[in-house]
Order: sequence, then structure tokens, then C-alpha cells
Amino acid sequence: RLFQYLADKKIKKRYSGFANIVHFSSGILRNFLHPCYNMYNKVQDDNHDFSMNTFIPEPIQNDMIYKYSNDFFEEIERVIAGLGHNSIETKNRLKKLKLLLEGLGKLFYKRLTDKNSRDPRIISFALKDYPDEELQEILDYGVTESFLHKIFTGSKSGGGKLDCYVLNRALCPSFKLDLSSLRGRILLSSKDLKDIINTPAKAVQTILGASINTNQQQLFSNDYDDESDE
Repeated sequence: RLFQYLADKKIKKRYSGFANIVHFSSGILRNFLHPCYNMYNKVQDDNHDFSMNTFIPEPIQNDMIYKYSNDFFEEIERVIAGLGHNSIETKNRLKKLKLLLEGLGKLFYKRLTDKNSRDPRIISFALKDYPDEELQEILDYGVTESFLHKIFTGSKSGGGKLDCYVLNRALCPSFKLDLSSLRGRILLSSKDLKDIINTPAKAVQTILGASINTNQQQLFSNDYDDESDE
């Protein structure tokens, strides 16, 4: 409800506060300490009388969280720039990874702010089929570079375990997402992911439309938003 209200009012979500910073870190110590370090330095630069008994102002907390999130996402471009001329295929995979992450961010945000969406606070997806070699490499790069975390989740339809990918919560401020929840996941096909890479706006609308139909048809038994086994 909060994110829907903020979207209606065109107000930027604030991610300050200890609890948000803990969620933001995704359990990775570096993602907790670096923003805190940046906050502390910023306050020291602005106020030479700063001591450990002084609170870090909320706007500075929020600004440093957004900066860290945006810098983390742009790390893909730095990785691409550091590759040599003989790494054209790897560069293309990483460029598609960036497009995939941007598209997923739009999908999760649209779902989060859609008043018709059921259990909208989702930042993960499960694959309902096997990706081809190229798509698997893109997903593997996402895991290797820590933009995605891979887990396994069960399927209510009896299909066994599904590969599930969770967006690193350090990306949530960059995409204006709720970083406090890891409940459930959205079920996507390999085609859905390729469409998100190639035609993100159209793909998001198509997937959201399927989500609404699924929610209306399956009120009591739904494999679309099953909780993840973490």
C-alpha cells in the first residue's frame, strides 16, 4: 500500500533506517559496511564536529543507500569496459544481463504498484523450463557478479524443484522496490526472459496480464506465487 501511495503521489521511497540497511545488505557484510562508511564520511565532511554520539541525518542515510545501489548496478558497465577485444561474446552476454535486470526491475515495480496484484512484494522468479545455453550463461553471469542469488524452490504442480533467482536487494533502491520481503516468486518461462531482454515494455505488460488472469482463475490453488524454499 505504501509503494502504491508513493507511486500515485510521485514521491521517492526512502530507504533510511537500520532495519532497511540490514535488509539492503542481503546478508553480505560488504553491502552493510560500505554504505555506513559512506554515511559516516559524508557527515564528517559536512560537520567537522561530528562525534560518535551524533546521529547520521536521515537524508544522508537515504542518499548514500541510493548512491551505493546505483553504483552497484552500473558495475556491469565497468566490468564490460575492463574486458579485452577478444571478449565480444562475454560483453554481449553482460549487456543482455543488464537489460534483463532493468526489465525485471520494471516488472517487479509494476507488480508492486499494481492495485490488482496479489502478493505483489516479489523480487524473485522461478524458471518453469530449461533455458538455452545463451540464456543460462546470462543468468550464470548474474549469479557470478552477485546481481542474482540462485536458490531452488518446489512446484505445487508436482514438477519437482525449480531454479529460482532472487534479485540482490542492494539493487532494490535503484529499481524502487520493497527490499524487506523475499516472500514468493513469479513463475517465468525462458521466452519471458528473452522478451524482457528484447522488448521489455511489451513483455512486462504481457506478464502482468497473465498474472491478473491467473489470480482470478486460481483463488485457492496457485503455482504462480508459491513461497520459496530458502
